[in-house]
This record gives sequence, structure tokens and C-alpha cells, in this order.
Amino acid sequence: MTKPNSAIILALLLTVVLALAFNIHTVKSQDGIKITADGSIDPPSALILRVGDVYTFTDNISDEIVVERSNIIVDGNGYMLQGSRSGNGFHLDGISNVTIRNTIIQDFTSGFFLYGSSDNIISGNTITNNDYNGLFLDGSSDNIISGNTITNNYHSIRLQGSSSNRISGNTIAENYHGVFLHSSSNNIISGNTMTNIHLRGIELYSSSESNTISGNNLTNVFRGIWLSVSLGNTISGNTITGNHYEGISFYGSSNNTISGNTFKNSNYDAISIYGSSQFNKITGNNLINAYHGIHLHDSSQFNILSENTITSSNRGI
Repeated sequence: MTKPNSAIILALLLTVVLALAFNIHTVKSQDGIKITADGSIDPPSALILRVGDVYTFTDNISDEIVVERSNIIVDGNGYMLQGSRSGNGFHLDGISNVTIRNTIIQDFTSGFFLYGSSDNIISGNTITNNDYNGLFLDGSSDNIISGNTITNNYHSIRLQGSSSNRISGNTIAENYHGVFLHSSSNNIISGNTMTNIHLRGIELYSSSESNTISGNNLTNVFRGIWLSVSLGNTISGNTITGNHYEGISFYGSSNNTISGNTFKNSNYDAISIYGSSQFNKITGNNLINAYHGIHLHDSSQFNILSENTITSSNRGI
């Protein structure tokens, strides 16, 4: 009988060991990972190191994480939180003062889901390839979303019934929607860079009471900013370039202020106002190379248009 080749045996042993190691690495807990209210990690085998109130990833994780403890920091340490096309990457319910940073979150329904949660900071993360939302805030207030890279989601950031949140300094690209506010008020959307957004860069739907959209740079967006049934918002100092349809559109939206924005190379209207939108103030904007500079449809009452500069357009107003 021929003796087995020692090299073959060694190769087989290595294959088994590697397969076992891989299986251990990708085991998914039945109920996800929890950072519990008492600060413990469940299950204890999760690849997270706790030092006081700081929780740090020690490797890539293939699971959902439910945060049940306030006043902590979760540091992804550059590692990945990987989903299986369902659930939420991080889930916070009624939690406050949590910072989540330095994590790559991908392949969930929503990368982040904050419900009734306030005063949290989500910063420096890469949020990508989630089926519906990069970040979803529902009934949440006073949170900061800053310095994240958000790509290839349906909504990059979605707020519903949420107020006084700050969304700033994020890089948002290749999403269907950029930032979507539904029934939300007093939020600030500022200093974000959005490119290649397939539908709407920033959308306010039934959102009133002093949302501020300022200093954002939107490039190659189908429709830059869209207001539907939204009142009393301020849109100022944004640069919207190369949009495929309209720069800013209003539908049934009144008492909004649009000032100091720059619109370049709009394929249709730089500013479009229709659906009985009234009492809007459009002033000091720079409109360059649009088919129509400012276009009013069934919205001619009580809107103020003043000190706008319109150049290289088929029609000015």
C-alpha cells in the first residue's frame, strides 16, 4: 500500500483549519449582537472589545447590532459591519448620546435605524449598498450626521417625523435619493457634497417650520432640490450644477426663501414654481445656462422675484 504523500496531508489539514476558521468568523447570532443596557455585550463572543464606555471592533462582523445603552462610543476601527440584505446595521431605540464612528456598514435594509433617539453622533462611517436607507431617523431629534461617505443606497439619509437634526459635511454619491425629509422640521442640511443622484438630491415632503438647506454642492442630479407641500423653509448658498431636469422645484409649497444660490447648466428650469405655491421669496440667485431661468406654473400670486441674475438661458422668467 502506498504511503500518503505528506505534502497532500498537510494541504488537506490546512484546508480544514482554514474552513473552520472561516466558519467561526462568519457565524451569525440568532438575535443579532446587543450592547445591553447594563453595558455587557451579548453574545460575549462578538468581535467587540469593551473598555469602559468605548466599544471597539476587533475584526469584521457579519451581524446586526442593537444598541440598548446610552452614553457610549462605538468605534468600528475601520472594520466592516456586513449584513445579509435584511435588518438594520445599527439599531437605536430610545437611546441618546451614542457616537458611532469609523465603520463600514453595508448590505442591510438600512445601515442605521434610529427610532425615538436623540443627541447621537454618526460620523466618519462608510455606508454603502443598503437596499433602502443608508440612515433612517424616525421620530428622532438633535442628532448629528457628519463626515460620512454614503453610496449606492436607495435613500442615502431619510428623516421621518424628526426635528432639529444636523446633516453636514457628508459625501453622498450614486444613490437614488440624497436626503429625504418627511414631516420633519427645524433640521439643518449643510455643506454636503452630492454627485450622481438618480432622482432627487434633497427632498422636503410635508416638512415645514424652518428647515435650512445651505452651502451644499449638488452635481449631476436629476432634480436638485424638491419641495412638496412644505412651508417656511430656507434654501441658501447652494451650488447646483448639471442637473438633468430642474434645479429647485416647488409644488404646493409656500412661504419659503430661496436666496444666494448658484444654478449652472440645468437642462430644463433652474427654478420651477407650480401647484399654487405662494408667498415665496426668490432673491439674489445666479442662474446660468438653463432652458428657463425661473418658471411659474399656476403660481403667480404673491411670490417675490428680485435681484436674480439670469444668463445664457432660453428664457429668463
